[in-house]
Amino acid sequence: MKKPNDWGKGLAVFFDDLPGLLPRWIARGNHVLTSIGEEAFELIASLLVMVMVERTYGQQGLGIYAYLTACLFAVRYLANFGVDRHVEIETARLGADPRRNHQIFAGYRAILYTSAAGVLILLTSAGFDASHTQIHERLGAYVIMALTLGPANVNRLKLAILQGQGHHSRVARLRIWRHGLILTAMVILTRAGVHPSYLLTAFLIADLSTGWYIRRYLKFPKISAAFRHPRQTWDTLRQGRAHLFTDNALELLLNIDLFVLGLFVSAYELGVYAEAAVLVRLLLVVSQGVKPILRRRYTVLADRGRINLLKSAVGRTSALLFSLQAIMILIALLYFPAVLDFFFEIRGEAAQSFRLFLVFVPGLVFYTVFSAQEPIYEALNRAHDLKQLTLTTAGINLLLSLYLVPAAGVYGAAAATMTTMLVHFLLFGRHLEIGPGLRKSSLISAGLAFYLVYTLLEGVAMRPAVTFWLGPVLLGLGFYGCGIFGVKQDLQRKET
Repeated sequence: MKKPNDWGKGLAVFFDDLPGLLPRWIARGNHVLTSIGEEAFELIASLLVMVMVERTYGQQGLGIYAYLTACLFAVRYLANFGVDRHVEIETARLGADPRRNHQIFAGYRAILYTSAAGVLILLTSAGFDASHTQIHERLGAYVIMALTLGPANVNRLKLAILQGQGHHSRVARLRIWRHGLILTAMVILTRAGVHPSYLLTAFLIADLSTGWYIRRYLKFPKISAAFRHPRQTWDTLRQGRAHLFTDNALELLLNIDLFVLGLFVSAYELGVYAEAAVLVRLLLVVSQGVKPILRRRYTVLADRGRINLLKSAVGRTSALLFSLQAIMILIALLYFPAVLDFFFEIRGEAAQSFRLFLVFVPGLVFYTVFSAQEPIYEALNRAHDLKQLTLTTAGINLLLSLYLVPAAGVYGAAAATMTTMLVHFLLFGRHLEIGPGLRKSSLISAGLAFYLVYTLLEGVAMRPAVTFWLGPVLLGLGFYGCGIFGVKQDLQRKET
């Protein structure tokens, strides 16, 4: 036990170090707020785009747009082949080491090859793809995807490099620039009344403009130089493959749903599902926004061998994220029906999108915690385990969707994704030497507490001025009783 004078000396040292600590705290706070702000801006921009599309073309046009953007995401995701994540991690590990430049150029070369392969596949299969859906999209949409693929993946690689170098705020600003361009281009295209299939032109414009803008921070050699040594590309692709299906798991799940729905349901029903998916993404602003920062922090701690500190950081972050996400989901459940009806003209009892959102909630409340903690796998060089986890959950989601969608339509797709989220929650951390930082039994108890608080507030007519403070207070008391705020002390006892 410290003596009183020891406390006085400690306070004196703290205040002496305060001038040096403040700039670091401000810098960290700026990184977090900027990253979260970028995620929020992206989601708000996506919401506004969907509002414009729905108000201009109706829910049928929204369904066509949502399906094609899901296809664009899938093609970009596969053509990237995990190269950007591999280069980002290696950039963070190597620091100022000259080998970092070799890794960057190798990643650039690999991205060009995979993008060229993706373009070839899109152009040769466009006719087949357009004839096997129920939404009646145009063939030209696949040509626009092919033109967008190369610039989009090169930009993604550059942003990953800057992220690995620690320029989180700069990356967030560049992404905000891209989302702003998409939003601006979409305003022009919807006002012009172009077919929903051709709205993907907004992504092509945004990626070309963003690529020009990024050149002031990072330049790559000419394309011709990248094709001189093709054999060296295979090593980079082999290393990148280990990171394929290790990120953006939720986006992967939601886009699998949209793809399967496009095969079985009309564009109108697909548009309804897309509206509910926007609410799901909107509630992941914080957890997905801090993910790049956690990736870099966990990687640095693991490389320095500070496993105890890493374990403590994972525990604290998990408890905070679960609490914050639960509050956000509770507010969404209580007030988002009115907000959704305000944005999308779905009129009261026809608010099928919100009823779909209710299906997502049981899985979403648990999934948010562990989706943000996925960088712990990469920090501990267990990316293959994360890949296996993502492939397992994606495979389960695909099989469930193929089984449930023909029978239950959009509700079957939502149930498949909700079930997959719960599977992700149960499987996360099984093969890690350090656990996810929280006992899952405590989280299940906290989930029950969340349900009780929602049932209480949903059944009692209260004004928002009361609910906005009473809900967090009741959740805080429930979570404290479940023990999720004792993480730090539990970990310290285990370490000793």
